[in-house]
Amino acid sequence: MNDIQMHQRELENKLWAMANNLRGTMEAYEFKNYILGMIFYYYLSKREEDYMVNLLKDDGISFKEAWDNEEYKEAVIEEALRDLGYIIEPRYLFHNMVAMVEKNNFDIEFLQSAINSIMESTMGADSQEDFENLFDDMQLDSTKLGRTVKDRSAVMGRIIATLADIGIDMQDTKIDVLGNAYEYLIGQFAATAGKKAGEFYTPAGPAELLCRLACDGLTDIKAACDPTCGSGSLLLRLQNYANVRMFYGQELTAQTYNLARMNMILRDVPYRNFHLFNGDTLQEDNFEGMTFRVQVANPPYSAHISNQSKMADDPRFNEYGKLAPASKADFAFVQHMVHHMDEDGRIAVLLPHGVLFRSGAEETIREYMIKKLNVIDAIIGLPSNLFFGTGIPVCVMVLKKNRGANANNILFADASGLFEEGKTQNILPPEAIDKIVAAYSSRQDIQYFCHVASMDEINENGLNLNIARYVDQPIIPSNLDIRVITNFSQNALTILNSCNDKLEQLSKELGFSSVEQLPSDITDRLFDGRIRFMTDNGDSFPDWKQYRIGDVFSERNERGSEEAELLSVTMTDGVKKRADIDAKDNSSDDKSNYKVVCAGDMVYNSMRMWQGANGISPYDGIVSPAYTVLVPSAQLVKEWVAFSFKTPYMINQFRRYSQGMTSDTWNLKYGQIKDIRITVPCREEQEKIALFCSLLNMELNLGSVCGSELEGLVAKHIKRG
Repeated sequence: MNDIQMHQRELENKLWAMANNLRGTMEAYEFKNYILGMIFYYYLSKREEDYMVNLLKDDGISFKEAWDNEEYKEAVIEEALRDLGYIIEPRYLFHNMVAMVEKNNFDIEFLQSAINSIMESTMGADSQEDFENLFDDMQLDSTKLGRTVKDRSAVMGRIIATLADIGIDMQDTKIDVLGNAYEYLIGQFAATAGKKAGEFYTPAGPAELLCRLACDGLTDIKAACDPTCGSGSLLLRLQNYANVRMFYGQELTAQTYNLARMNMILRDVPYRNFHLFNGDTLQEDNFEGMTFRVQVANPPYSAHISNQSKMADDPRFNEYGKLAPASKADFAFVQHMVHHMDEDGRIAVLLPHGVLFRSGAEETIREYMIKKLNVIDAIIGLPSNLFFGTGIPVCVMVLKKNRGANANNILFADASGLFEEGKTQNILPPEAIDKIVAAYSSRQDIQYFCHVASMDEINENGLNLNIARYVDQPIIPSNLDIRVITNFSQNALTILNSCNDKLEQLSKELGFSSVEQLPSDITDRLFDGRIRFMTDNGDSFPDWKQYRIGDVFSERNERGSEEAELLSVTMTDGVKKRADIDAKDNSSDDKSNYKVVCAGDMVYNSMRMWQGANGISPYDGIVSPAYTVLVPSAQLVKEWVAFSFKTPYMINQFRRYSQGMTSDTWNLKYGQIKDIRITVPCREEQEKIALFCSLLNMELNLGSVCGSELEGLVAKHIKRG
């Protein structure tokens, strides 16, 4: 790490510490408006000071002296409004506020006057639209900031003083230190905001991937757009890969729209070079008549359309024959973007997997995009639990107006296993992004990772774009004796030996001399906390916490399509593809009411709960409506869930709750069980327990083994430990 990077990291840590230390009892999500607002004010003030030094250097006078001279004052205001888009009076400059704080005479009403002065300076200027109501979310009269003017003044004064102490250097041209720090804070606030985070921030990994795919082969972009731009971070990231001359965006939430404008200005994008709008993209097309070379977006997943009937006469949507469902706006956002593609336009958009295979109106839209418009260029499946507020896996859909030599095929890639585990969510690392982009650029088949499917192949699949139909996964028969795996390859033998070694090591950590000494009830002891693992440093893991099931699971009730992969669920086989169990034809069942399942979901039979089927699904597909499908939160490790929910301890919990029901028909719906409390270790201890049980199952041949999953699991933990 070089000096600049160390300085960057130090600044980020100081700013985040400031945010946590000063917010008191206020939620971090709410306090962000004050922290980010004051950093932005600091930036505007410092930027103007530097500008005025350069402007007045040949006149030999200071900005204060020029302001007090009527002849100079008019000229500097005109110059500043033309070049900066705003003017801050000398008395309102940040360093003067710092002096007031130091003398204990700072008043929050003075800060409000300063903000009002900036806003008034832009009235009637070309920059008015870009600055209008920009500081509205920094509500200086809010009682959340303090009950009295004195209390509120003290809080804002501490923010001003802390920013002054940190000493942000805006003159460093080698790296955008302040801009990167601002971006870091946005991400940190998003991480603490739960479901609300999805309103304004796309994590760095998926954002990086989207921008690299959208800019592939480009060096200059006349106009780029994000129709659901959030804080603008995704749109701004395009600059890392091409020269973007004009930025366009739209954002529904007013607070986030303000944040996006601040982000643009703070990233030194001239006010003339961006046009952002506040409103509902599907209801208000602020880009009418415009087309864009590049568009990127992370729209809200399966959002509701507020006024679907209005869309019937809208040229963005009416050519497709059907409108996107009112309960699932995913394709409507894509249609909007396709409408605004220029002749060489390209789109990279994040979407839930359902758009790839759902029937009805979405099938009609999908068919039109493939057959009539031929704009779908690639489908890339990403890992689960990458995003704030949702654990579902999503896909990247890449679209191109002019597909050239690739007009007769679509690239499919399965990158669901390319992730690193973080504290609360998974991370898409740089090497994974490199692998995906390389595959997209080269468009060559890679076994078990990507496949270039011809249009004939896609037609044979009924225009179903489910990735599993095109990218094969390695299959090891579930009834195969574990010892036979060693005959597959020397690599498998190495993996098996590593598993045995690791199992011996973990057994000793639990206080047993070998695997043979493990008691028969070892699993029960691990899952009720009678035996505990230690950290790799030999320390105790944190105490287990109690959660309501409803706090750590959410129910998935999404309906599938006739073409979706039909899954079977049994106690012995877990969740499997129907064809792998009994070779039944997918078309033999009426699947209009079947439920969507994504890899990593928990599936159980609510009519015979714990007596019949249950397990974590390794596949995307659909199951009978008799099953309940639960999505584990980021706090849960899916392998831990699968083992835990089959222990006698957990079964007894549900049996006690089912008093009055017969022993073999419990009929426990999610609504009935979501208030039951379960005790959960921290993620690191969950991982260790799950690893131990996975290895034990392999050693004793108690469960089905998938070689590729086993290799990834073992390699990850051996590397870690």
